Amino acid sequence: MTPSFETFQFFVYQVENWYKTHYRPLPWREEPSPYHIWLAEIIFQQTRIEQGMGYYVRFVEKYPNIQLLASAPEDEILRMWQGLGYYSRALNLHKTAKIIANKGGNFPNNVEELKKLPGIGPYTAGAIASIAFGKRSPLVDGNVQRVLSRFFGIDAPVNDSKSLAHFYTLADQLVKICENPSYFNQGLMDLGSLICKPSKPKCIECPLASMCYAEARQLTDVLPVRKSAPKKTNRYMLYGFYDNNGIIAVQKRGANDIWKNLYQLPLLLDTFDEKIAMDFVNTHLKKLNPFNIKHILSHQVLHIRIFTLQKLPLIEESDTFIFMPKDELSDLGFPVPFQKFFSKISE
Repeated sequence: MTPSFETFQFFVYQVENWYKTHYRPLPWREEPSPYHIWLAEIIFQQTRIEQGMGYYVRFVEKYPNIQLLASAPEDEILRMWQGLGYYSRALNLHKTAKIIANKGGNFPNNVEELKKLPGIGPYTAGAIASIAFGKRSPLVDGNVQRVLSRFFGIDAPVNDSKSLAHFYTLADQLVKICENPSYFNQGLMDLGSLICKPSKPKCIECPLASMCYAEARQLTDVLPVRKSAPKKTNRYMLYGFYDNNGIIAVQKRGANDIWKNLYQLPLLLDTFDEKIAMDFVNTHLKKLNPFNIKHILSHQVLHIRIFTLQKLPLIEESDTFIFMPKDELSDLGFPVPFQKFFSKISE
């Protein structure tokens, strides 16, 4: 059943008023320039605020404007991003910075033009347009979908791309009648993050509770609906650590796989077949005790083993080795598993 206009009015009024009362003084809200909003939205994709806040502060301190960010070396950007994961975000951040800097530092003020920039999808474009420019542009992320699903009783799977258009249509209808698009969109995001949580939502504190479909029917543990996630693929990666009197061999990864353009130790074997990995270890590395770590990505489970070697490995890509003093490794961007290994050997 299509919600009534009065239901839409109630929803918008409650969200905006709640935001005015429960506004969180986050740094990018204190100075909501397009640059700061964009930087925050990119950093906090797939990242909780408490986890990413330090990164945001460090980026703003080091690159207070987009021209400085654009002129920074890529390796420096990746090192600053180290630990956040989803490194394509950092690479696209740098690409967009260069594009905007070349246009005088001015971001487009509408969703369609914003979406043409690397790393900016409908959600980020909607956030920049509505928060920085006051445009009546909808945005939909997981928090927003959860609020809409529960309040309006939507049983379409939130992780199905076919359902996304429905959520955007609804969000667009709502933002079109709100008083302040910036307040409404930020209120909707915060309500999903702070109140309408995935589990144990704080319905008693929710300004929408009196007309919420899920709350009235005790369905907050059922909505939103999610399709079963595809099974993650196991990947087996064997590395060699070679220390020649404080000089360490490393490699830079390519741009067509995980950890784009980051650094790693010499790669001995990379396979999705566990038997191949075990055969390689038994044939070439049997007497060595490796450092083992399991690293989980969104689509893969990485089974990483790092072997300390007495000589450089004979591998096809040996011409890609870079030799670095051990105390300068921190100048390079390494994925989390290697950071953990370096911490272990420095103990």
